[in-house]
Amino acid sequence: MPDQTDRPFVNELEDMISLYRSPLHSYYRTGLSEAYVSPTVPLYRRLGAFLSSKVWKWLGSYLQNVFRSKHGFQDYTNSPSDQGIYRLPSADSEAVRIGLVGDWGTGTPEAHAVTQHVSSFDPHFTIHLADIYYVGDELAVKENFLGVDDPETPYQPVAWRLGSLGSFALNGNHEMYAKGHAYFKEVLPRLGVRRPGENSLSGQKASFFCLENANWRIVALDTGYNSTSFFFPSCRLEDALMKWLYDIVKLGDPGDSHGIVILTHHQYFSAFEDKYDRPAKQLAGVVNRPVLWFWGHEHRLALYGKCKVGKGIEAFGRCVGHGGMPIALKKPADDKIEKYRLAAYDNRPYMKIGDSLVGFNGFANLTFKGPRLQVDYFSLKKEIVDNNENLQKEQVLEEKWEVRDGQLRGAGIRLLNMDLSVTSLGLGAAQQ
Repeated sequence: MPDQTDRPFVNELEDMISLYRSPLHSYYRTGLSEAYVSPTVPLYRRLGAFLSSKVWKWLGSYLQNVFRSKHGFQDYTNSPSDQGIYRLPSADSEAVRIGLVGDWGTGTPEAHAVTQHVSSFDPHFTIHLADIYYVGDELAVKENFLGVDDPETPYQPVAWRLGSLGSFALNGNHEMYAKGHAYFKEVLPRLGVRRPGENSLSGQKASFFCLENANWRIVALDTGYNSTSFFFPSCRLEDALMKWLYDIVKLGDPGDSHGIVILTHHQYFSAFEDKYDRPAKQLAGVVNRPVLWFWGHEHRLALYGKCKVGKGIEAFGRCVGHGGMPIALKKPADDKIEKYRLAAYDNRPYMKIGDSLVGFNGFANLTFKGPRLQVDYFSLKKEIVDNNENLQKEQVLEEKWEVRDGQLRGAGIRLLNMDLSVTSLGLGAAQQ
């Protein structure tokens, strides 16, 4: 992927502010972006972006994606040599590093800084928890994920950084606003694992996969494919994905002693927004012990203790959807703190956009070493370096886990920035 230049970035945080979760609004914001008009300018200027030929271009793009069918759901049926399970180094003395970022594909300076800092971790794998804005179409994918330079624009794109052994991207609702076509056709072929002796990646064959070694299984699932229905989306896991979990991964085997880490785009539960518990109910038939579950979708950092909703599985929830979008500062609902075991969240103001304060972007680095896992949570911070404003990183949280006979055990959690919000449950509740 190409190096960055000194040109301005495609978007600023103010361009991404107050984005509603609807295809129509995302296409509207796409139209503004292509006309180089900020959503914060007066209404008459925004309306002007859609006058004359521009409105037809925007309308054609919107209608094309609204009325065409979704891209077919891809599984591993046609790739017998690749069943979506990839080996991690297993030696207890050998660390495996994974950079994890959610809701990153915005093309902002903050997104660029996040991916640079993740790369400095020297990760073996990088994983995007989905959402390429505004609508995950071919242009957005090229500008805000693949870093493809367009000589017809004055802006520089932002490129996702690859791990030394591979890189993966999950599917989200914004990718599906364009019916998944650019995600499956443009993003996945450029990702996957790096085979020995090969420079290019193998291509990610499907929107779900498993990374495993003797101690851990990291299982990534596609909640995005069924996330754009007109009414409240179910985020249902496709039948082919569930069959893969039962027949290939075999998570439910009685003798399986791996610690399980789940990755999805959508949240299982939340003290701030809606919950999407249909996938957790589906997983109850194949997962028989508590898991550590990382998700995005909500643009914030939040840590939850062990929680089970209805007939779903037990999970320690971790929201890391703060990769690139403006972080809406919000206090949790009082009745949901205890219900969903919210322990800590980041509600610090980073900057003011119009009348709104937004929070800090960031990411998580995961280090697996034998039966142990350490998760380091980072946020960006502004510093003046050589008279220039520079986006440095700051570690705000650290937690440690161990797996024994398949059971997760919290081995310590530490707050490194005292300005983060801790609920009445206490920080330790995040591992209980």
